[in-house]
Amino acid sequence: MSVRFLSLRASLAVTCGLMLCATGALAPVSAFAADETASAIDAPAPTDAEDAADDLPAGDDSAGDADTELPGSEDPDTDGGSDTADPENPDAPGDADDPGDPEDPEDPDAPETPDNPDNPDQTGPEAPAGGTGWSVWAGERYWYDDGVMARDKQVYDPGTDAWYWFDADGTMATDKDVFIPVSNEDRSRGKWVRYDGEGHMVKGEDFRYGGWYYLDPITGEMAKGFRYIEQSQKWVFYDYTTGKMLYGEQGIDGSWYYLDEVTGAVTYGWHYLASQNKTVYYSWPAGTMVHGDCLIGQTWYRFDPYTGALAGGQQRPSMTIPAGFASALPLDTLLSSEGVDSVRILGDSIMAGLGAPGFVPGSENLLFSLDGESYYEPSASVDCAANRLRSALAARGATMVNASVSGKGSMNFFNRLGEDALGDEDAAIVILGTNDRGAYDRTETLADFRRYAEELLTRVAERYQGRMIVLSSMPVVRETYNFSLAEVSSTLRSLCSEHGWAFGSLYDAYRYVASAEGLPLEAFYTDGTHPNRLGQEVLWSALSQVLRI
Repeated sequence: MSVRFLSLRASLAVTCGLMLCATGALAPVSAFAADETASAIDAPAPTDAEDAADDLPAGDDSAGDADTELPGSEDPDTDGGSDTADPENPDAPGDADDPGDPEDPEDPDAPETPDNPDNPDQTGPEAPAGGTGWSVWAGERYWYDDGVMARDKQVYDPGTDAWYWFDADGTMATDKDVFIPVSNEDRSRGKWVRYDGEGHMVKGEDFRYGGWYYLDPITGEMAKGFRYIEQSQKWVFYDYTTGKMLYGEQGIDGSWYYLDEVTGAVTYGWHYLASQNKTVYYSWPAGTMVHGDCLIGQTWYRFDPYTGALAGGQQRPSMTIPAGFASALPLDTLLSSEGVDSVRILGDSIMAGLGAPGFVPGSENLLFSLDGESYYEPSASVDCAANRLRSALAARGATMVNASVSGKGSMNFFNRLGEDALGDEDAAIVILGTNDRGAYDRTETLADFRRYAEELLTRVAERYQGRMIVLSSMPVVRETYNFSLAEVSSTLRSLCSEHGWAFGSLYDAYRYVASAEGLPLEAFYTDGTHPNRLGQEVLWSALSQVLRI
């Protein structure tokens, strides 16, 4: 296993003036502190005219004095008006310019030195009229402060509300990484930042050079090491040297981690490393590979002290739920034998996807209106269990409408809606539990819950001619009602059995899969109720098995 170890304590060793190129290699670039200017500015090269003046004999102060003869020349005033060409005057009558090959590089009409329409004699960038602001010359952008060109420094332009970097020659940096030292005196410490094609400092996640990087949203500093990405709900690791996100098995600071091959997310729980033919376990919340004896859930396991492999003779817990948790009517059977081409989901915020990474409240698809308020279908673009069900149905040629509404008790809400609001699809999946306890009254009893549930489910069953699957809701971390979700699941099972409705215990299935992962229940939620990225994985595993799809 040849994986190099990195050190969190390793300091950023940056050779003075290095930058990250498009190939991922390091190349030289000059950089100084943000508030420093270069200590010396190269003087412009002398012009040809100045060179000519330097060649004059001592005491001559004018190359164009007609009364002063150069060695070896004749006075043009004494040769009878000859038109002989004067090498110092290319526009002499006998030596006109060749338009295709002008002889004087200082001629403003020469192709290589075109006139500046505003200033025909300008040969380089100049400060703007006010002394401060932008200047453009030969396709490059420059910045001036009170007439002084910005060099080796970053500048904030309030006009564009952006930071820019200007190199030693004053040109604005574009599409490059720059190392900015703390100061000219201390160049061993500083930060790497990145500028885009417009010269703006890049912030947040950025894909470049074949990988992902993270630039601080305030300072623009390139991240190195572990970082939590809030929007994606994941811990990732950026290489200590390059800043590029890493994937796969990695040895970091003396411990082994597994970073998802696609997302780069730190892996927790059980994992099979196919390349090494071994089952390992990654701890929560550190994400480090476990070695030796470890209590996972209610069971002790032994892992090889060197390789971390689960010791022979032991098996990791099965993720396959017991048959009694699943619906008696498989969704696949419903789709094939009953000619069902569309399915409607009636649920609450959990099935709406609240808690999933990148969750957005709703789409443009209006579901129904109640008490003057309109309710829209949850977004189909969020990576959540409900949308994975949508994809599974689409693969079987069926469509899905997710009529799950956030913040409303399913029974209370749907019992108040008219029949048309229950939809006109071919089949329905109803999830009850989380928001249904106390939806009418905080003093509600389990018997009250059963009565309200029976009222709603009877309406749905009649509308869908029995093509209905009822699911109990997934568990939560803390319960504060008069009866538990376990009791809700048991009550729904009894009610469905009495009426002949198909029932599946999503509550039991979720607990089973989560327990098999060996992680604490809190690891799967954003707030103890709504499943996070890991929780959505468990929910989909449980949901797909309960529905038998």
